[in-house]
Amino acid sequence: MKKSTVRLAVVSACVGAGLVLSGCGGGSDEAAGTDTAAEEQGGAEESADEAAAEEAPAEAEPASEEDLIAAVEAGGFTAEVADAEALSGAAGAMGDITVEPAECEVFMNAALTAAEEADTTVVTGLPAESSASSIGGALGYPSADDALAAMETNSDSLGTCSDITVTMQDMELATSTTEIDAEVEGADAVFATEVEMDVAGQSMTTTSIQALKGSAVLTVTGTSGAGVDGASIEDMSTTAADMVAALP
Repeated sequence: MKKSTVRLAVVSACVGAGLVLSGCGGGSDEAAGTDTAAEEQGGAEESADEAAAEEAPAEAEPASEEDLIAAVEAGGFTAEVADAEALSGAAGAMGDITVEPAECEVFMNAALTAAEEADTTVVTGLPAESSASSIGGALGYPSADDALAAMETNSDSLGTCSDITVTMQDMELATSTTEIDAEVEGADAVFATEVEMDVAGQSMTTTSIQALKGSAVLTVTGTSGAGVDGASIEDMSTTAADMVAALP
């Protein structure tokens, strides 16, 4: 995805959140009048902040590549670390895809963008048995805040991008996404979706669970339809819990 698209998405998010009237823009005269009082209190507040910082517990180390591999393998998958060349190839393939509404393209490419532009580790998990219908994966972010922000971006995308049409290689896919309930033992947060797809006249359903644990987002995805029986949400949740438990 072009970087200009990412910049446009950031600007759109700023305006959509109303920040153009506050943090992204200038303040009013009334707000400016409070500057002197704020400066007078600055010294005391700074001292208090420093004391609080000294007492705050140190943030946990982000999950290492070895941690992510172990987590994916704990789900019964064959783990493989995606290198820069593979990610670049995937990004190139996504460039040939048309998404409608167009503004939803940024959400389609969110994981690739994060991996290319940040210190993010991507581990894919293929089923150990060819007959299995689920795949796994892990995204390791620089911090827990970055991981949570990535998951929230996916959740927020449902507001405007629950129904999209994707065109690729002369094939059109109409998809409808809904959030579903799922529980993953040990996870800090869980986001699960069910995607109904119409592919060349065939209906397919893709169920996905994202489980947040510290700086890592672990995923389990299963597909059913067109002669394929997918795993139940309960079984997928159990797999995700096994992956979470493998992290330090």
